[in-house]
Amino acid sequence: MPQFVKIPTIANEQNSRLIEVYSSMAGAIPDAQIKLSGKNISSITLGLMPHGLATTGQDVVDRVRIFLMSQHLNADWIDAQRLYSIGRCEGDSIKLGLAIALLLHDQHDQGSDIIATGTLGGHKGVITVEPVSQVSEKFRLVLKERQANTLDAKHIVFFTPTRYLDSNGNQQPISDFQHDIDQLAAVGIEVKPIDHLIDVFTHLHIAIPDYPQVFFGNTETPPALANTANELTTLTLTSQNQLVTPKKIVLGISAVAALVMACYLPITRHHKIGAFEQLSQYTLLAKFQQWGEKIASYQYQKPLSVMVIYSEKAPYEEAIVNSLFEHLDNKVWHLEQAVHDEPFVGPDGTKDIVNWQKKIDKIIQRTFSHKVDYLVTVGTNVTIAIRDAKLADKFNAKGVIFLGLTDPVKAGIVKSLNDRHEDTKITGVRYGSDNEDDYGKTIGALFPPQQKLVFVYNKNTIQDLYVDQNLSKLKEKTNDVRFESRPKDGDITLNDLAAKQAGDPQEVYFAWYGLDNVLRDNEKDDGLAALKTKWVIPSTYSTDNLEKAGVVVSVSDQEVGRLGAEIIFKSYLNPDLKLGEEPVATTPFIAWLDCEVIRQNKAGLRLATPIPEATKILNKDACSSLT
Repeated sequence: MPQFVKIPTIANEQNSRLIEVYSSMAGAIPDAQIKLSGKNISSITLGLMPHGLATTGQDVVDRVRIFLMSQHLNADWIDAQRLYSIGRCEGDSIKLGLAIALLLHDQHDQGSDIIATGTLGGHKGVITVEPVSQVSEKFRLVLKERQANTLDAKHIVFFTPTRYLDSNGNQQPISDFQHDIDQLAAVGIEVKPIDHLIDVFTHLHIAIPDYPQVFFGNTETPPALANTANELTTLTLTSQNQLVTPKKIVLGISAVAALVMACYLPITRHHKIGAFEQLSQYTLLAKFQQWGEKIASYQYQKPLSVMVIYSEKAPYEEAIVNSLFEHLDNKVWHLEQAVHDEPFVGPDGTKDIVNWQKKIDKIIQRTFSHKVDYLVTVGTNVTIAIRDAKLADKFNAKGVIFLGLTDPVKAGIVKSLNDRHEDTKITGVRYGSDNEDDYGKTIGALFPPQQKLVFVYNKNTIQDLYVDQNLSKLKEKTNDVRFESRPKDGDITLNDLAAKQAGDPQEVYFAWYGLDNVLRDNEKDDGLAALKTKWVIPSTYSTDNLEKAGVVVSVSDQEVGRLGAEIIFKSYLNPDLKLGEEPVATTPFIAWLDCEVIRQNKAGLRLATPIPEATKILNKDACSSLT
């Protein structure tokens, strides 16, 4: 696993976040591919192109190379690396982080996590770390992330310049923020202001690959950074001509065994969009498979251009799209992303397809290839509108890929989920499984036979009606009298979550749309107090929803994005593939429980015995008191 370097990126209060950059071995590629990427852009920065950072990254690569050569160190190993960014960072404040990620190359044995902000300057081999703006905001962002427990490492090193740019563009000493620096130190984040790139060697273990070089006619290993003011003793250099010994064989076998085990170990990742956060897991084996697919896609020289159109741009929609592009970026050599931030449905509920057509045309013209291969729609309303307007044909796209639709069959977008033989250019991923009973069954399996389960919905929302129909059929088939539906003529409010009669037993409320808004809109003290008396099941997974409700039943938004990427990648590798004959991908429903939240905040709520095995449980020790 590569060493990630986090970059604080300040946009606005809702969208400021920590993005991650890293370097991994990818190997050099032919010049023909590099030419497709643009002038003066090397293969090392191809992984930065989807985020518009290739030119910035190239400057970093050039400076790191010059720095190493000035220290008489081998720099040829850089050509085998590839820089990647998980997210976009405006401006040059990403440069220091990219440089550190490149210097660390494939190392992952740092004792600390790394955060960095700063740009690079200097001349010849003296590479300086130059000031950037919004440093105070970045300190506060990192402190907020630490307090929210999204930064897991016990110790974190935060590299900054020794100066910063104030609101007038003037340079000021970083010590102006000593109070912020002290607050970060108190939670295990050590701010390290540095003036030169070479200073990072004082604080990190960095081993430059020790391939032999020729100096004045002699082959010798590169000298360590010995005669510097910082006495950089962490640089380890070894001889190429040592004999193989039994001890080395044992160590080699142990290393291989450890690597194999590491490939299968689940690794937790945090996905944040403002205050909205999701956790997911992946394995190194899955990463290796994606890199293999990326190599296989090299034979297709044309770039892949993907246009995303949001329905409402809700946080779960953004989570799906982020996952889509992350997985595509891990598979495709040259990926072009085109996303318009405005949702298709306006604040007043209007849906202006003519205006959207003009917007899409402008976005396409801003792409490198001036084309779009796939229109990706997120949500039912926008999918229907884009299909009916025949925008795929207008822009000569290969088709429409929908993501996160409640029921594409009932919506008339496709005729069936499987065994499709349709003369269309559309397929995608459903927000749920291929069994219409699964949502209700997943909820029902969590609770004992006597617990009333009430589906609250807006009768004016078509997706809510689809789910209500499925629940009614399930109730008829299973004779499960626990389920009841309560339609509302409008959006769900906190007042709608109440029993019909004052003396009725307490009910569990769940909804397809609406409960997420109830949880979000009642974050003040009085709202949170009222929510504690309600038993609710939101249909969007986030750490915040789970912390408030204790129970969430939804699908993995990360999986929806991954499956969408699989469909696009398959079509990209097989140009003759007919999307109208491709099955619609489905995602299983998942139940998340936090037994400690239920025990403390949901007095009286009982869970089924046993709790279903597939349930994802936090604080499992507290579950025994709830069954």
